[in-house]
This record gives sequence, C-alpha cells and structure tokens, in this order.
Amino acid sequence: MPDYNHLARLYALQGQMAAGRQALATALELVRQDQDLLEETRVGMTAEILGNMALIDMLDGKYAAAEKKYLRVLELLESPLLADETTTRSARLRDYARLLRKMGREEDAHAVDEKATSVESVVHDR
Repeated sequence: MPDYNHLARLYALQGQMAAGRQALATALELVRQDQDLLEETRVGMTAEILGNMALIDMLDGKYAAAEKKYLRVLELLESPLLADETTTRSARLRDYARLLRKMGREEDAHAVDEKATSVESVVHDR
C-alpha cells in the first residue's frame, strides 16, 4: 500500500489541506478493505491515519473536527490489541493537549498532559 500518511504530510506542508485529507481518506478506506490485515495492525493503522487527519484539521483551524478525531484515536489506542503502543499513546495525548490549548481549554490540556506523563512513566518503569 502506498504511504498515504507521508503524502498527506507533504500536502499539508504545501498548504493543500483538502488534498491531504483526501490522501488520508484513501488510506483509511484501503485499511478497511484489506482482508489480510491482522486486527491489531488494522486498529494501529486506523489510529495513525485518524491522528494525521486530526493534525491536518488542527492546522486548518477545524478544531472541533480535530478534537473528535483525537478522541477516537485515543479510544483506539486504549485497545488491548495496542497495549504496547505507549509511546504512540503519549504522543497523541500531547497532540490533543496542544489542540485543547489552541481552543483555550488550559485546564483540560493540563489534565491531558498529566495523563501523558503517567503513560510515559509506565514506559520508563519497564
């Protein structure tokens, strides 16, 4: 499968947010259709793609859409299938906290940062 995540980032860097979203929508559809993927891989790839969609939404000022996607990503990353994805979970929590700050929700952002710190401490304790 082509790397639509990198293509979407390239589009975003060029300010072509709609093209970036389309590349990620294509990637998401390919993941959904691929019957050969293990469920763990499908969930992980879906979380990565949705995280990149959220980032593009945030960069494009579509904060409500970005928040909805980040919440879905965080839900996916809590799956037992992705128990070892603590680094990814922490990074997405930090991304979500940045979004909350952009939205003027400092208290919520602080709480999310604390959760990220907690996740990171589990990684260091291993």
